[in-house]
Amino acid sequence: MPRERRIPERDPSMNGLTQRSGWLLRFNLIALLTVAGLLPVHGQSVVSPTAPAEDQVAAAMDANRANVVDLEFTEFSDGELVVEVDLPRFGIATLSLYPHSLRSDQFQLLVDDGTSLVQHPAPPVRTRKGEVLEIPGSRVRGSFRDGRLSAIVLAGDQVWSITPTVDLGFPGSGSWHGIVEAVDELNLGYECGTPDVPVPPGGGTGGSTQSFGTTYYLTEIGIDSDFEYYQINGSNINNTVGDIENVMNGVETVYEDSSIVITYEITVIIVRTTSADPYGSITSPGTLLNTFGNVWSTSPE
Repeated sequence: MPRERRIPERDPSMNGLTQRSGWLLRFNLIALLTVAGLLPVHGQSVVSPTAPAEDQVAAAMDANRANVVDLEFTEFSDGELVVEVDLPRFGIATLSLYPHSLRSDQFQLLVDDGTSLVQHPAPPVRTRKGEVLEIPGSRVRGSFRDGRLSAIVLAGDQVWSITPTVDLGFPGSGSWHGIVEAVDELNLGYECGTPDVPVPPGGGTGGSTQSFGTTYYLTEIGIDSDFEYYQINGSNINNTVGDIENVMNGVETVYEDSSIVITYEITVIIVRTTSADPYGSITSPGTLLNTFGNVWSTSPE
């Protein structure tokens, strides 16, 4: 793609990751950029005069350390979003992300209004997929809206999360984002809703493995969000869907690892907009999972 990008120099001691420096020129003629239609559409940055304190952002992200950075985004006419971020223990890195939908062709958004499940128009897709330009083999997944990016970055054995500080409870913090490396996250004792010992899957037909396409196993998934989740997202249906898809986008990039090769399509999302949802005040992961199974085994789900 004809575009000029600056690749910042790297410290050679950075965990053995492949480094590149200087200017990476794909084509440097404005005429070619114009003909190809790849000039920047616009840059996005929300004016933010004051950065939230790093220790407060770290605490909000359940970590003992966080970088707080003011991000400026450039979006090109081909859909590419480019932004430079300061990754802890790596330095300045350039993220390149393109629109990426997890929705199946038959995707449905259903809203539980307390009387029935009602089909609702799906909001625009906000999820994106890409890479760190300086790190071959890296993976980036995120969601972008209104000049703010929520994302997960994976490079070898390093993982970073990026969150707008507005979403962390710092109102008016505009385009400031908190960035945390996984090694700095606190162990808060979270547990999986399925504590059973993992069992290897049984052999398929004739003992052969079957997959869609040439690489990944395609898994269709339906998602049910309870009333509390709807409330956490500002009691807004579109925000709830966006949050769900952002989480699943991050899940997918983990499961698309070469040792797992699973990818996802979301077939349906149910948003419960009333406190009279089937899940009540249940907090036990196992009980929630059992209740979910019972609900989805009966009509109308």
